[in-house]
Amino acid sequence: IGRAENANLSIPTDSKASREHAQIVCKNNKYKLMDLNSTNGTFLNQKKLDPKVLYPLKYKDIFCVGKTFIGFLYSNKKKKEIK
Repeated sequence: IGRAENANLSIPTDSKASREHAQIVCKNNKYKLMDLNSTNGTFLNQKKLDPKVLYPLKYKDIFCVGKTFIGFLYSNKKKKEIK
């Protein structure tokens, strides 16, 4: 995730985002977010992340890359289980 054109999620117009700002990693069907030592930091639910540390992502989490807010809306649960 970042300003780079070749990023899987490119936000080229966000001047506060680094070229390679953050990354989402999936292992065992669990998603985690990591700041890639960005200049302005990555925020998960308004808390600044330490660089190069994986943080679990949950359904409806909001993270911020530069000035861009992104909602995490993936869940492997059935609709009835999501609250």
